[in-house]
Amino acid sequence: MLELPEVVTIGRQMNEALTGKTVARAARGNTTHKWFFCNVGEEEFAQALGGKSVTGCSGDGKWMVMRLTGGTALLIGDMGGRVSLIADEGSLPKKHHLLVAFDDGSYLAVAMQMWGFANVTTEAELGAHWALAGISPMSAEFTYDAFKAIMDRYEAPEKNSAKAFLVQRPTITGIGNGYAQDILFRARIHPTRKVATIPTKERRQLYNAIKSVLKDAVRLGGRDTERDLFGKPGRYVPTLDKRALGKPCPACGTTVQKIQFLGGAAYFCASCQT
Repeated sequence: MLELPEVVTIGRQMNEALTGKTVARAARGNTTHKWFFCNVGEEEFAQALGGKSVTGCSGDGKWMVMRLTGGTALLIGDMGGRVSLIADEGSLPKKHHLLVAFDDGSYLAVAMQMWGFANVTTEAELGAHWALAGISPMSAEFTYDAFKAIMDRYEAPEKNSAKAFLVQRPTITGIGNGYAQDILFRARIHPTRKVATIPTKERRQLYNAIKSVLKDAVRLGGRDTERDLFGKPGRYVPTLDKRALGKPCPACGTTVQKIQFLGGAAYFCASCQT
């Protein structure tokens, strides 16, 4: 899944590579996918983008935004898969679920894995769009006081875990299972730990871990298991993922363990994470 560091990286690259280009045609792709969701049909999608020029792109949370002349905006995100800039038609992936062809012969191709979303909207409506709700941990508004307020009002904290707080229906945007592992490891908090049991000192550690992990990953262009707009892998190597299972914890040497939790794998050090 593309999470905040990958989305920020791809959004920046899209802004540099696509701004000023004109859309020759747009289509919903050459294959169907039961878990790809678009808010408009094929004809409306083509009409909304066709003939318009890109005025800018950005990425934050789990969503990339393409702004076009006439006030149109395209959101792509909350997805697993690839967003690629293709130089010519002959290099297009065999399967793609969204395709934007530009008048210079290049293409923006989106190939979904698992699930993903595309929404055509207007630039005026972006501020209130459901996809962009929440606070970005990369923003100036994400202070410790703001973070503490989010934890204080977290729904049913006596039942919900630290992992759930980070990845499920988050008010803090852009964190999924991939980065939650390293965030909780740096904060020294077990993924199943109940939010209600986390005291002030450890809340500060969790806040600092969110900031530091995501900052490091953005600087390195995302995880080494994901690729950017040009097919290049990121340089952030997670401390805890499936490759760490059964190996010594880098902090204390205890064997890294795995449990199935909240619909996915959770990797942790039983000694470091309480």
